[in-house]
Amino acid sequence: MFRRSLPATVLTLYGLIWMVGCGYVVGTPYRQDVRTVHVPTFQNETFRRGFETRLTEAVQKQITQRTPYRLAKSPGADTRLTGRIISI
Repeated sequence: MFRRSLPATVLTLYGLIWMVGCGYVVGTPYRQDVRTVHVPTFQNETFRRGFETRLTEAVQKQITQRTPYRLAKSPGADTRLTGRIISI
């Protein structure tokens, strides 16, 4: 009897390990206590100017399109996302 259930058990464990390894998440991947995000202009440590503004705008656009978060000004935001360009 034990030999019959062993392949099923091994197969079930293999399936669970495979699902965990692929990045599946049970529930929402977003924090429930955060609703607003402030994204200040990224710092640019390169000699190419203008990329910090373009990158900041792109990140802000993706936040509004792909997440439930809203953009907000610094004093009223629940969290803050900062960035720094070190190489282009």
